[in-house]
Amino acid sequence: MTFNQLAAKCAPTVHMSTLQALARTESHFNPYAIGVVDGAVAQPETLKDAIATAKALHKAGKNFSLGLAQINKHNLSRFGLTYETVFDPCRNLQTGAQILGDCFDRAGSADPQVALQKALSCYYSGNFRTGFTQDFKGQPSYVKRIQLAAALNSDHQKLKIPAIQTDMPVLAPAKATVKSRSAQKKRERSESDKVVANKVEDKRETASWDAFSDW
Repeated sequence: MTFNQLAAKCAPTVHMSTLQALARTESHFNPYAIGVVDGAVAQPETLKDAIATAKALHKAGKNFSLGLAQINKHNLSRFGLTYETVFDPCRNLQTGAQILGDCFDRAGSADPQVALQKALSCYYSGNFRTGFTQDFKGQPSYVKRIQLAAALNSDHQKLKIPAIQTDMPVLAPAKATVKSRSAQKKRERSESDKVVANKVEDKRETASWDAFSDW
C-alpha cells in the first residue's frame, strides 16, 4: 500500500497530497520519528525503541512530538492515543488530519487555499501567524516548506481540505493571534493543555513509512 492509499484509507477528509507534503516535512515518512522541542534525540528504528524513547523523554520532562504527522505528546490523551499506539501509521495520520481539519474549520476564510495555508500555520504553531514567518534566516517559512514538498505530489482529487497549490503566493504574517485547542505547536507553552508541534531535523536517509509491514 502506498502512502497515498494509506492516507485515503485513514484520513479521507484531507487531500492525500496535502497529507503527503505534511508527512514529508514533519517526519520524512518515518513512523518512528520523534522531534524534541529545543533538543534532539537519536531516531528510533523499531517500534520497541520508539516507545522506550518516548517514555524516557516523558520521564525527563521533555516536550516532544511523535510519528508520521508529529503528534505532540499533549494531544495523545485528547485523541485516545498512548505511546504504544501513536506510532501506528494509520492512527497517527488520522489524528494529524483531525488536528489540521480543526484548524481549517477555524481559519475563517472563504478561499479554501487561504484557509489551508492558515490551517498549516495553526498545525505547526497553534496560531495562524507563525507558520508564515522564518524560524531561521535564509530558510523558508513552514507553510512555504509544505508548498515545496507538495510540488512532488500530483493528485488533484477534491476533498474537504484541498490539495495545496504550489503556485499561490504565501500569505504575509497576520497581526492577530488565534489559538486552536487541538493545534500542534513548535514552541513551548506555559499551560499543559496547549500543544506543541515539532520539526524533525534528522539528516539520515528517509526511512520507509511502512515500518510496521501492516500495509
